[in-house]
Amino acid sequence: MGCYAQYREQLPRVSVIVPVRNEQEYIEQCLMSVVGQDYPAEKMEVIVVDGLSKDDTRKTARRTLESNGLLGWRVLANPAKVTPAALNRGIEAASGQVIVRVDGHATIARDYVRKCVEVLAETGAGCVGGHMRPVGSGLVGGAIAAAHLSPFGLGGGKFHDLSYEGPADTVYLGCWPREVFQTVGMFDESLYRNQDIELNSRIRSNSQDVYLSKDIIVHYHPRSSLISLARQHFQTGRWNVITRRRSPGALSIRHFVPAAFVASLLISLALIPVRGAGLYMIAGIAGAYTLANVGAAVHSGLTHGLSGTFLLPPVFATMHLSYGLGLLYGILASPRLTNLQRFPSLSWHATTGCSTTQDERAPAACSADDTSTASDRGPG
Repeated sequence: MGCYAQYREQLPRVSVIVPVRNEQEYIEQCLMSVVGQDYPAEKMEVIVVDGLSKDDTRKTARRTLESNGLLGWRVLANPAKVTPAALNRGIEAASGQVIVRVDGHATIARDYVRKCVEVLAETGAGCVGGHMRPVGSGLVGGAIAAAHLSPFGLGGGKFHDLSYEGPADTVYLGCWPREVFQTVGMFDESLYRNQDIELNSRIRSNSQDVYLSKDIIVHYHPRSSLISLARQHFQTGRWNVITRRRSPGALSIRHFVPAAFVASLLISLALIPVRGAGLYMIAGIAGAYTLANVGAAVHSGLTHGLSGTFLLPPVFATMHLSYGLGLLYGILASPRLTNLQRFPSLSWHATTGCSTTQDERAPAACSADDTSTASDRGPG
């Protein structure tokens, strides 16, 4: 890929947006990977959008950015506290022609921004990104990381397949040319989860590719305990129901398989007092699942040289049961959960890049930013 070297002077300005909340443990290494990019510093800006963290996330972010002397950085507040609102505020405040998302739980390779720009230029895609490469901490964290890479664990999404390159439904994190948001709209702020999947569905519906590249390398730090993993997957399952109703084409049938599995277990349990067949049903379902679970665990353990292979069966079960229960909860509670207002349509000022809603109320990011200081903005 030679466009970077050949057209260095014409490289686009890139805005890296980092939505965070209570990420004190990971934010420093995340931002160190951002400020260490081999992309020209004068062509980059970093915008951290903090959801009113209760820990020292904001203080640590400011200190990290300031000490590394990166040109053009800001730390903004996100009173809504949710990721899509943080992303929208960051985009509204951004000056870049290219928007790159980096989450607080992620660290990016030194050439990440450059590769994103190159792949955008070469493919003409509406969104590009890399695979989710999980890096676990400890025995349980290592098992959870290995489960992320197993088709049995998370259903075989392309951005979990490290060997795949090409068009995909979605990518991990993402990089977009700014004009995409003018064409398809901003992130849906009513989707606390899956907002990237839903946005990429709109991009694909607009006849633009979402492209997954093996050259774009990013590492993700997954949950490190079964309890936190269960909470995460329950909420993901719950929000998949809302996402499906918001955008029917955003999710595939594989996202709903765990709900069928959990429902079959619950139905079998309910039939036991009524008919003896229920006992045979639950034995057959649980037995088949256990065989598949153990087989996938052994395969993943051997593939990744995992010392904690024995932990993979409970990790898989935690993922599937909590995710399936979340889906069922979302379906049963759907009248309440889906009665949410879609965020107002956004129109763009071509000269400023700021947005206004249809009733012409200007968002805070387009006015004076009373949440940051001179040090928040960095030198220049």
